[in-house]
Amino acid sequence: MFRVLAIAKATFVESVRDRVLYGILLFAVGIILCSAFLDAVNVGDRFKFLRDFTAASISFFGLAICIFLGVGLVSKEIERRSLYWLLVKPLSRSQFLLGKYLGLVALLFLDFLIMGAGFLLVSHALERTWVPAYGALTLLLFLKYAVVTSVSIVFSTFSGQTLSVILTLLVYLVAHSTAHLTRLAEGQGWFTETVAGIAYRVFPNLERLSFHARLLHDIRIPAAELAWSVAYGLAYIAAALGVAMLVFKEREFN
Repeated sequence: MFRVLAIAKATFVESVRDRVLYGILLFAVGIILCSAFLDAVNVGDRFKFLRDFTAASISFFGLAICIFLGVGLVSKEIERRSLYWLLVKPLSRSQFLLGKYLGLVALLFLDFLIMGAGFLLVSHALERTWVPAYGALTLLLFLKYAVVTSVSIVFSTFSGQTLSVILTLLVYLVAHSTAHLTRLAEGQGWFTETVAGIAYRVFPNLERLSFHARLLHDIRIPAAELAWSVAYGLAYIAAALGVAMLVFKEREFN
């Protein structure tokens, strides 16, 4: 476990130094802060617009962080040939991959913490009250993109950065509509229903982790539903990392 934590710490420190990360994070915080001063919106709709706009900004930049940092997690090490030096040590490939993931997720949590704090401060400045639901929204978004990060790591174990970005984006798009596609496939023939069923089981169901509409509009979420969704997200992360470890273990390096 010590080796895993050492890899996680090194990944966290290296990613913090990444200029792309600073650009994305500063841009995200800037959008969150600037959204409070949009005079084009009517006063009556300003709070609603602020909530929706800021939540969408956090979600978008969370995805950007996952893609720009997650997909290069392994391929960057291979290109720089630093991976060969690491694996010579008493460090298994599974430990290396798990450490990389934990380091990136720690960074992702820090990013969402900063963006969520910005969200709370701006909303408090306008609405003159603290809304705990905004904090819960940020944590659920973090879990959602922790799932996306685990998917990006699967692709990074066998493909280059460009292909990993494309595949991660495709999965992200499909993962928001798997339940809808399954309903559309009903009655469309055995093949269509089978493909839709496989997609529903293989791709993450990100809609199950998307509570922003209800949280932003003060709609109560049953505790059981919330618990099952969190458990689903954690289980999918474990499964994705298991697949990534199996693929990475069998990969040969020249």
